[in-house]
Amino acid sequence: MELWGAGAGVFAGESLSYGSYVSGTINFAKGQKIYVYVGENGYTKFSNPTVVSLRFNGGGYGNLVCYKHYLKHENNNNKGVDFADGGATDIRLANGDWDVFDSLKSRIIVAAGGGISTSRYTASNGGGLYSENGGYYGSIDYTATGATQVSPGTANGKFGVGGYAIYGGDSCSFNDGGGGGGSKTASNVSQASNGAGGSSYISGHNGCDAIKEESTEDNIIHTGQSIHYSGMYFTDTVMIDGSGYKWTTQKGEYTGMPSHDGTGTMKGNAGNGYARITYIG
Repeated sequence: MELWGAGAGVFAGESLSYGSYVSGTINFAKGQKIYVYVGENGYTKFSNPTVVSLRFNGGGYGNLVCYKHYLKHENNNNKGVDFADGGATDIRLANGDWDVFDSLKSRIIVAAGGGISTSRYTASNGGGLYSENGGYYGSIDYTATGATQVSPGTANGKFGVGGYAIYGGDSCSFNDGGGGGGSKTASNVSQASNGAGGSSYISGHNGCDAIKEESTEDNIIHTGQSIHYSGMYFTDTVMIDGSGYKWTTQKGEYTGMPSHDGTGTMKGNAGNGYARITYIG
């Protein structure tokens, strides 16, 4: 199985962010059902900044409000821009709406989504075991912290669901949520910042931290080991973050990630998520 998390969008010519890549080999019993959830790419658009929504499979959202700045943009009749981060791509054992906890905790492999760039600094790509922090601009350090295996980033994120920024009125303010991730998701609220990416997860990959089956949305119990509570796990695992770096138990060298068709490599996944399942026999 190979999964690519969704990338996020770009604003005012600033760089976009990329989703992560994960892969592995797994044996399923005859009749085993699995469910593939493919992350939706992030976006940047002019609209009413009080009306925003999460992207499919975990991408957080935010807004930017700066009236004088946006008067420079043609045909902008509103006072803000909406941002959304990239969603994760995953394989689950339980069906349901993408953000229902019992479905989320059944994930056995997750490729994280990237956080969007809302200001002059580079956004955070989808992570490996953890993700990069997002940059910020302003007099106060409102760094968007990246997700890890056991904790979300800052502000409103929760297990498998990206955070959201709060509308700041008509003052000049930049806010963003976080990318869809594995263990939890990153998010941020600040005067001017970029979203942080999510973290990836593979059952059977050393360094990952699975949760117990009895975990609830309000009480996540980590096991300190990688194998999912179902007992299903992958071998020959590969984890590459959205910056193109390969992860074992820690971040390694730059390798790039496979392209969707398997004929080449790319730095990271820029658009919607993608999944490829190959039967070995």
